[in-house]
Amino acid sequence: MSTVTVVTFDIAFILERWLRHTGKLTRNTSVWQKLYSFCSIIASIAGAAGLILLSIFDTLRHPHLHDGFLVLFIAGYIVSAIFVCAEYQASYNTTTLLV
Repeated sequence: MSTVTVVTFDIAFILERWLRHTGKLTRNTSVWQKLYSFCSIIASIAGAAGLILLSIFDTLRHPHLHDGFLVLFIAGYIVSAIFVCAEYQASYNTTTLLV
């Protein structure tokens, strides 16, 4: 189930980017927003890979790999969240300038 969860979560990030690109959601108003969006997708894919590998390598037979993949999972999603916040902050700054 962890694999299904992270794959679905990553698909949500990718679909959000695609919907903005096609104009179904509010388009990005700066290159920085697009860059932050792509960086958040890459970081979430890294975090997803960490969780998938974390579920494969158990602590009994692979304690060091398990710990490493746990760090990759947590760090990937923290970095992804930082980039999502930066994207919305860039959106807020652009909107403020337009008003």
